[in-house]
Amino acid sequence: MSLKRLFALGLLLPALWLASPAVAEPRPAHETLQEATDELLNRLEAEENQLREDKDALRELVDEQLVPLIDFEVASRWVLGRYWRDLDAEQQATFQKEFQRMLIRFYADALLEFDAWDLRYDEMRRDGPDKPFASVRAQAVPDEGKPIDVRFRLILRHGEWRIFDVSIAGVSAVKNYRSTFSQVLANNDFPTLVERMRNMDAEDDPVMKATSGEGEQEE
Repeated sequence: MSLKRLFALGLLLPALWLASPAVAEPRPAHETLQEATDELLNRLEAEENQLREDKDALRELVDEQLVPLIDFEVASRWVLGRYWRDLDAEQQATFQKEFQRMLIRFYADALLEFDAWDLRYDEMRRDGPDKPFASVRAQAVPDEGKPIDVRFRLILRHGEWRIFDVSIAGVSAVKNYRSTFSQVLANNDFPTLVERMRNMDAEDDPVMKATSGEGEQEE
């Protein structure tokens, strides 16, 4: 399986993260991830023919499954880095909306390309007992070839663990988007960035390029 497909998997698989009400002590994320993986695969298999014919239905599925799992506010802050503070509240909301829409578009297009695979999770590890950050490591095991390392970065907000970054084989989505968006904002205004995000196709997407060996890896 290509790294491009695995990036889509990494963001799409935790399908039932918010299915149960928040509790004082959240369920360990790796347990929820494993259950969500199995359930989403079953749904994709059952609806594959419809989703191949109806791209709007496919994007609705991604919207339904992806959006509740990711903390787009935190992801947006990390992706823009210092440039986030230069935006007013309206611009921040606009960026978050366009970033969300861009991810839905790209990952919906990649969703039906998956080969047979297995994703095995390790236990969640918190950065510290009082820290709101944690990570879950996993291995994507294809039918043929070597396992590929996957790492979810999580933040605890409102009693739920939510994803704000995913790395595949050491390639971080946040780092690659941040590098590209920073280059745009260093030489252009904010409306130019938004316009480029709206018109960006898969070949221009920094994460898709990264999975082909052109992007930044985690240290």
